[in-house]
Amino acid sequence: MDSATCLRYVLETKGRNVRKRALWALLVLSLVAFVGVGPADADSIGPDCPTCQGSIYTLTNLGLFGTSNGNDEYHISLTIDTNGYNGGGAFIDSVALKVSSSIVNTPKLLEAPGSVDAWTVEKGGLNANGCSGAGGGFVCASDGQTAPVPSNSLYSYSWIFDLLIPHDTLLTIASIKVRYVDTYGNKVGDLVSENISLPDGDAGTFELLGFGLLSVGAALLLERFFKRARATCP
Repeated sequence: MDSATCLRYVLETKGRNVRKRALWALLVLSLVAFVGVGPADADSIGPDCPTCQGSIYTLTNLGLFGTSNGNDEYHISLTIDTNGYNGGGAFIDSVALKVSSSIVNTPKLLEAPGSVDAWTVEKGGLNANGCSGAGGGFVCASDGQTAPVPSNSLYSYSWIFDLLIPHDTLLTIASIKVRYVDTYGNKVGDLVSENISLPDGDAGTFELLGFGLLSVGAALLLERFFKRARATCP
């Protein structure tokens, strides 16, 4: 039996089991990609917290996106589901959050209701009059008309902040503030001011590690099989 015929015989007989194992590995990889590697950790409060006014507020740590000069770059999302809002306002005109004791450089918005360009972002907190420009670690975004909250609506809004903070200063308990206003821009109801857990966003790291290990395992399985096949058929 020549080498080509031998290899064909080995692939047809022994290769069946290897193909099954590889297919199982691919199936597991697909499941990991579908359910394992998704949005990072999130926590929600509402609708019954003291100042929530029927809305549900979700803070999501989308993960660490880089380091620079001893600082960490995080993407943090604030989502407000106003389906149950009962505060009587017409718009959300300002939101603020604090995830670290300090913000380095100018914060950015990556996503916002209407468009990023419709919102003004600055360091500092939020009070009854709007973004205050004061309050260490806070970042505030303001606008007037792009996040309406009419009664009996199914509105949900998200803001994604790109924040650079000193290394290893991410808080485990963050703070959020939200200002609802009427059609004239006057505050209506309570200023939302609540603490909320901030997950560390590391869960996806372990899932990606598992994904990588499965990929390496599948590659090594195939490599070992072909080495044995070539050794069997010199």
